[in-house]
Amino acid sequence: MIEILVLLALTKNITCSPAFFLQTNNLPLFSVVETIMLSAKDIFIKSVTLLARETITPPDGVPPQLNRDIGFATVFIRLENAKEENAIVTIKNIEIRNASDDTLQPFIQSPQEIYLKPLENSKISFDLTNKTGYIGRDKVKAVVTYQIGEQTKVIESEPVEVDRY
Repeated sequence: MIEILVLLALTKNITCSPAFFLQTNNLPLFSVVETIMLSAKDIFIKSVTLLARETITPPDGVPPQLNRDIGFATVFIRLENAKEENAIVTIKNIEIRNASDDTLQPFIQSPQEIYLKPLENSKISFDLTNKTGYIGRDKVKAVVTYQIGEQTKVIESEPVEVDRY
């Protein structure tokens, strides 16, 4: 509270002072506003999170089926567009891999474009399934390949255990 009163008093003294209204020959009458240019680096994936599940036995009350999904992977992607214009991020590929040896798990995901509005933060999920489950007993990670403009980048999730039922 005291800091605010001191600040107000100083402001009043400066603006009422005749020296405040004097103009020198070297100073312009208008203020200069700095403009910051943003690049493609201002659109990025902030994080990738993976939930991995395998259900070998069917849910209660559901008869066994030969052609049902057993392996499930949900990949959450957090994106940020720090630009003041629309942006497009293309998710080229999402792979599920073993953490220790990078063995590719049998999941398929096709490319998808994501349209971001100016200054938008977004969280998108991709649900991947397969009919065979996970290979091995290792932790798994999601590997996301994405493209912004002409730049292609790769980001990985933290390795997670597969929940097995």
